[in-house]
Amino acid sequence: MAIEIVLTRGDDNFTAPDTDDRIQGKGGNDIINGSGGDDEIYGDDAGAGLFVNDGRDTLHGNAGDDILHGGGDNDILFGDADADTLFGDLGNDTLNGGTGNDTMKGGSGDDTYVVDSLGDVVDDVVLGGTDQVNSFISYNLSDAHYVENLTLIGFASISGTGDDHDNVITGNNNNNRLDGGGGSDSLYGQGGNDTFVINANSGDDAIIDGGADTDTVESSISFSLASTTNVENLTLTGSPGNPAINGT
Repeated sequence: MAIEIVLTRGDDNFTAPDTDDRIQGKGGNDIINGSGGDDEIYGDDAGAGLFVNDGRDTLHGNAGDDILHGGGDNDILFGDADADTLFGDLGNDTLNGGTGNDTMKGGSGDDTYVVDSLGDVVDDVVLGGTDQVNSFISYNLSDAHYVENLTLIGFASISGTGDDHDNVITGNNNNNRLDGGGGSDSLYGQGGNDTFVINANSGDDAIIDGGADTDTVESSISFSLASTTNVENLTLTGSPGNPAINGT
């Protein structure tokens, strides 16, 4: 059973024992170090610095501009309100900045980033592992560093775009526009009437699966729907003066 620890309403600098703790900041600008153990740490409504070492920890910044460090092992970091800075450090971490324009930096391991603002910054810092952005808004993986995969979440009709590497891009259950960019990409439409973009800059997209509903490939080069799964329509978007293209 976790040990319950409640701090004061002042500016606290607290280091927990190496046990499983539930720590609550009450006010002021706190620095909280969870140390070892599997901890759950809540900041306060001012700014907070939350740090853990080993253990599978959950950190909540709450309101204020917070700095959260996951340390070792697989951690879950919530910035919550305002503009927060999250560091996953080691392990397979989930970083969710919450509302506000947040900066999320992973590390080694397979990290997941939750994006909900155009001002969110994603930087995996270390090349290695397989990392993913889960986005509530239209997102381009070229805006992230060292992140391979993109999943659109929520209920909005939004778009997802890959970079020059091999990406896996998955839509939500609304109408999405998916463009793998360069590289050998796998595109999954899920529900909704989705559009898959193919052009001369596209790499060798290995999988295009429209999923449910009525889906379309929009191509500026010759293309055959036989190379896709669950895609019903093909639109050719060539322009006068360019070489002839064919669709089957």
